[in-house]
Amino acid sequence: MVSIGTPSRKRYEQYISIYVNQCPFYLFDTERKRNISRCELKKDISVALNNWLKIPLLCDEVMAIIAKLYLQVRGYDPLRPYVFAAMVNYPTIYDQERFILSLQQQLQSYWDPFMPVRSILEAVRELIDAKRTQRSPTPTTRDIQDQIRLFGQYAILSHRWDGEELSFLDVTDLSDPRVQAKKGFRKLLGFKNIVRTHFGCRYLWADSMCIDETNRNASIPLMFSWYRHAYVCVIYLSTARGVSEDPWSTRGWTLQECLAASRVRCFTYDWNPIGGVFKFDVSREFARTSSVYDEIRDITGDMNWWTYQPGVNQAICLFCAMRRRKTKIPEDMVYCLFAALDIDIPVEYGEGFDRALYRLQVAILTRTDDRRLLWWQDGTPSPYNSFLGGDFACWANLYWCPPLENIYDKYSTFNPTISFDSNGVMRIMVSLYPWRGANYPFRFALLGQNPFTEGYFGVLLRRLRGGMYRRVEYIKCDVWKMPLVKEPEWIYIR
Repeated sequence: MVSIGTPSRKRYEQYISIYVNQCPFYLFDTERKRNISRCELKKDISVALNNWLKIPLLCDEVMAIIAKLYLQVRGYDPLRPYVFAAMVNYPTIYDQERFILSLQQQLQSYWDPFMPVRSILEAVRELIDAKRTQRSPTPTTRDIQDQIRLFGQYAILSHRWDGEELSFLDVTDLSDPRVQAKKGFRKLLGFKNIVRTHFGCRYLWADSMCIDETNRNASIPLMFSWYRHAYVCVIYLSTARGVSEDPWSTRGWTLQECLAASRVRCFTYDWNPIGGVFKFDVSREFARTSSVYDEIRDITGDMNWWTYQPGVNQAICLFCAMRRRKTKIPEDMVYCLFAALDIDIPVEYGEGFDRALYRLQVAILTRTDDRRLLWWQDGTPSPYNSFLGGDFACWANLYWCPPLENIYDKYSTFNPTISFDSNGVMRIMVSLYPWRGANYPFRFALLGQNPFTEGYFGVLLRRLRGGMYRRVEYIKCDVWKMPLVKEPEWIYIR
């Protein structure tokens, strides 16, 4: 039993608010069998925390017992998710024996015949009895925050839409026969069962049924953080038993979902796990490779899943990975990258893919001045500006391209060195060189220098009437072919 004063309770409520504000706007509550708002989630966590304070059993305390009796040398972190599942499913304040039984089932599912499960359970039971009769020390801030995460943790679904998904409105009445006839209802039942039994999560999130259409645009920039914040990302493979063989691996939205997830577990169409006995196929907490991780790395273009952080510096890698993916709505091919790039751009459904990709490139170039984006090689130019790529195939051969040494850094007083007007005309500072042997007045526009080979990168431009330029093709030059770097000048490209 712990005695908590009013100041501490107010501080705990602040911790709960911080956690809840990182969660999706709505979560599906497996107990209420409907979506709940952040406000309701906050109340649930508050109630659970107040009850836990009566018998403040910590996950670390159970893990210490396991370490003492079982894993003195090998380390015990892989077992933590199993203890988590038991503690969330049956908090000790409600029914001690059901918690002990749940912990027993979880430990036995680890499939190690040498684990002294009975001894571990007896030691945990003695610890709980002692906490019931003795005054426990006040939990630390870290203990409280850990319990808040434990009580509010949610599982998130990454899946391919099958055409009969549950909507936000459907979830308001799951007893409706028309709702139960949908494939999405059967998917929900399987997902809910896995979430409760395998991970112990009370709450879950799936995009089709947990996003209200009135806040869809507000949800898109936050989805990467929601997947990163989730306890586990469940990948549902609807047709195959391998990640790379299923249509899931070709969808646009699943790229950011996969890159964002902190822990991944893959299931087949009949909700059987495709990996081993561990709770997760891949987890950022344990640097353990697996066949699932190898497949994930292949379908994400060899990006480092363990270290991936959202940012505009990931643009070329993401563009390359999107080449073989597709979405139902053309603009979503671009919108699905916003959160993975950590870039805040208004979502404007109806504008089309070309306009959306143009706006994304403009935002990246004007904020970072990373000119590698302009050195695309294949594909077609954007209909809004010839200097910009018109589809993701343009960057197919640039995955290996290192960061260019920006030779225009000393002109930072002219920041930004790239801008666009309302008509799509680019204003850029570059050094221009004559380019002979052509029937038209071409110029070579120097973009940067490879810091490893010292070769120069740029594009060939054609001068138009009125003084503007149009892009012709990319150019790579060896050092010996380039004269001294000229003073840059402002030019306009359309």
